[in-house]
Amino acid sequence: MAKYQDVKRSLFERIQSGEFSAGGALPSERELIEQYQVSRITVRHAITGLVNEGLLYSVQGKGTFVQSRGRNLHLVRLTSCTEDIRNLGYTPSKKIISKEIQIPAANIREDLELDHGEDTLYLARIYYANKKPVNFTITNLAYRHFPGIEVIDFGVVSLYETLETKYGLEILRAKRKIEAAMPSKQIADYLMMNISTPILLFSCITYGKLDGIEFPFESYISWYRSDRFSFYIDQVGGGEAASEEN
Repeated sequence: MAKYQDVKRSLFERIQSGEFSAGGALPSERELIEQYQVSRITVRHAITGLVNEGLLYSVQGKGTFVQSRGRNLHLVRLTSCTEDIRNLGYTPSKKIISKEIQIPAANIREDLELDHGEDTLYLARIYYANKKPVNFTITNLAYRHFPGIEVIDFGVVSLYETLETKYGLEILRAKRKIEAAMPSKQIADYLMMNISTPILLFSCITYGKLDGIEFPFESYISWYRSDRFSFYIDQVGGGEAASEEN
């Protein structure tokens, strides 16, 4: 067995035993090198493996920390990202990168069942939990259902709450795809992460109802930091799962 695997297994056992508590910092690289009598490369390889498995996360300039297993998000509940962050016990905030009315790409038009030439509200945002970036999300809304929505500051207010309270939309369900990916440099910069760290890529079509008519009102794609949060699904016999977010 390679040395880094021995170190990785030992660190895993120390985490499981509670020696390194959730949210707590791991010993420094120098300390681990002395404890295990191995090279810096071996220690880094072991830590990287545990980061990729979701047991640890690194904060540039501060160190490596044990991931809290309670810091995860439910994949089935249909809730806003702001609400998710708040439910995890963090303070949510958002930054708008771009907001404009535009003619969408063909795939977005198909997702939203729009006629050729119809507009969407294009909304790109970074979400933060306790001022740390969580995800970068690009949303397209079928504009014909929500006239005037472009004047609302979605860096402050909730998108879903606005759709429900101002426009009377009943948010029903979502179709969601999840895959692992590597971030582009721009996405990594937005999320203040290493370009070599994998992310979770979500794409989703969300359906709602207005005046008794059901339709897809939202298409979004979201790049989610996998080194800070994990996701879970409750499963029961004979049941089916839907989606959430934004």
